[in-house]
Amino acid sequence: VDWIVQFDPPQDPSFFVHRVGRTARAGRTGRALTLLRPHEDAYINFLEAKQVPLQPLQLPGGAAEAAAAALAEVKRMARADRDVLEKGTRAFVSALRSYKEHQCRLIFRFAKLDLGGLARSFALLRLPVVGELRGREVAFEEEEGLDTSAIPYR
Repeated sequence: VDWIVQFDPPQDPSFFVHRVGRTARAGRTGRALTLLRPHEDAYINFLEAKQVPLQPLQLPGGAAEAAAAALAEVKRMARADRDVLEKGTRAFVSALRSYKEHQCRLIFRFAKLDLGGLARSFALLRLPVVGELRGREVAFEEEEGLDTSAIPYR
């Protein structure tokens, strides 16, 4: 394993070091990328206290455009294949529930989570009906006139 990419840091912070360590076995060097939201920056201090060496990643020019194009392609795939749509929805719900139950709640605060941004990152076409979203204001534009039950399985 050369790279570990963590969309969300592990539930148990001690697993972070274990996961990252999987990239550096038998004297080899490895790399890990952990995606953090701006309000989660205290996690950096937590890792530094555990003596985990960190470096910010400088994204190359055009990275935002490439990410937007990739999300648009996944949305196109979800409109054409219900299996893709359902897998994205299940992944979103799993990430949502995992975040809500995170052991580092002082850092990973569910109330501060941009639920619409999270939904967009999973290329959702509409928000699922789940308890975690009940009563929450979510900035997310669903596709009008889209009947997801008419999307075939491919």
